[in-house]
Amino acid sequence: HTKTDYPKDKTIIELFREQAEKTPKHTALVSGNASMTYRELDERSDALSRQLLENGLGKSGIAGILAKHSPELIISILAVLKAGGTYLPLDAELPPERLVYMLEESEAAMLIMQKGMQTDIDFQRKVIIADAEASLNENSEPVNVKHTPDVLAYIMYTSGSTGRPKGVMITHRNVVSLVCDSNYTAASTNDRFILTGSIGFDAVTFEIFGALLKGACLHVVDKSTMLTPAVFSAYLHDNKITVLFLTTALFNQLAQVQPGMFCHLHTLYVGGEALSPALINSVRHACPKLALYNIYGPTENTTFSTYFEIKRDYANPIPIGKPISNSSACILDSRGRLQPIGVPGELCVGGD
Repeated sequence: HTKTDYPKDKTIIELFREQAEKTPKHTALVSGNASMTYRELDERSDALSRQLLENGLGKSGIAGILAKHSPELIISILAVLKAGGTYLPLDAELPPERLVYMLEESEAAMLIMQKGMQTDIDFQRKVIIADAEASLNENSEPVNVKHTPDVLAYIMYTSGSTGRPKGVMITHRNVVSLVCDSNYTAASTNDRFILTGSIGFDAVTFEIFGALLKGACLHVVDKSTMLTPAVFSAYLHDNKITVLFLTTALFNQLAQVQPGMFCHLHTLYVGGEALSPALINSVRHACPKLALYNIYGPTENTTFSTYFEIKRDYANPIPIGKPISNSSACILDSRGRLQPIGVPGELCVGGD
C-alpha cells in the first residue's frame, strides 16, 4: 500500500511558480561564482519561453536541448515546459549522428543550444541560443500556457537492449509523483543538491526538480570537479551540500579514495548497478550520521522505483528495498502471475 496524497493535479511549472512566489529571494542555482534566485530563474526562463513561442514552439511541441552542466540547461528546461512543450535533453558528449537520430526520430520542432557551444549537428529546423546572461525586459508578463499534468514533460533516450535508442516519454504527473510528498525524500528550502548526472541520464530529473519544486538550492558543477575526489570532497564541504545522488560507478570511484568525504551530507542515494557491500560498509563507518540509500529504477518508471535505507553492514548483495510512494513492484512468473514470497521471478514496476 504505497498511496499518498501529492499534488497530482498540478504541473511542474505550477509547482515551480508557487515555490518562486514563496521564496523569491532564495538562491535557486549556483554555478561557479555565479548564482540566481528563484525570482531571477523564473524571469529568465520566462524570457526564453517567450522566444520559443515566438519561434513557433507549439503546445506539446518537442524542443531538443544541447547543453553542458550550466544555468542555460536549467533555464531551457523550464522555458520549454512553460511554453507547453516537451524537452529532449541531448548530451553534448554523444556522437553527432546519435544526436541527429534523436532529433529526427522524435520529430523535434527546434533545437536550443547553450551559448558558445560548437557542434557538428546538421539540424535543418529552428535553432535558438540560450544565454543565462541575456538582458531582460522588465515589463514582460509571465508566460502562461495552460496545460494538464498528463502532457509530456520530456523524452529521454535510453541505449535500448537492441542497441537502437528508444525514446521514453514522461509526463508532468510522473515527475511530480517522483519528487513531491514521497517516502524516500523530504527536501526543503534548507537543502542543497548537486547536478551530477549526465544530461541524458534520468537521475537529473530527481536532482533538478527534487530541488526546484521544494525551494532547495541546485549546484551545477563541471565534470572535472566530480571526477577528482579531493576537489569534489572540498566542494561538498565548502558549499554545505546536503543531498546527493551518485551512480554506483562514480560512488565506487570516490569511496575507494575518500570514504569520509560524504560526512557533511545528510542523505546520499546510490544506484544504477548492484552496490559493493565493502565500499558501502566503509562509507557507513566513516560517516555514521549519513542516511544512505540503495535506489533503483528504470527510465520508463521515472527515475526511481524502489529504495532501501542501509542501516547495517552487509557481506552479501544489498537489497533494493520496497516501492517509493505511489509506485508498485511485483515479482511475477513467466505468465505474469504473482509469485509467492521468496520465489524468484521477474520484477515488474509501475505507478502513477
